[in-house]
Amino acid sequence: MFTGVGGLGNDTLLEALSYEGDKGVAGARQILLRTAVAALLNASFHETMLHDDYLYYPYTVADVIAEVNAALSSNNRSVMLSLADDFDGVNNGNHYFDWSWTVPVPPVP
Repeated sequence: MFTGVGGLGNDTLLEALSYEGDKGVAGARQILLRTAVAALLNASFHETMLHDDYLYYPYTVADVIAEVNAALSSNNRSVMLSLADDFDGVNNGNHYFDWSWTVPVPPVP
C-alpha cells in the first residue's frame, strides 16, 4: 500500500498504529505511518458512509495513500512530520468537524 517505508515493509497496519517514532528520518517515517493508518480508517469510513451532505473527513483513501507515498519518497523528516501533523489534526477533528452535525445513517443495501 505505502512505498518507501524502509525496514517497515513487512509490518501490518495494526502494528503501525503502535509505532512510537524517534529521531531522524526513520522516526519520522514511523510517526507518519501511525497517523496515516488512522487517516485511512477515517477516510474509508467516510467513503463507506456514502453521505455527501456531511464532510466528516477531508481526504479519500486514494488521497491518503498518494500523499503518504509522496512524503515518504521525499525522504525528508520535515515533510513527513508536516503531513503527520496535518493528519493528526484532522484525525482528531481539530480542523473541520462541527459537533452539532447529526450522524448520517448508511444506506441499507
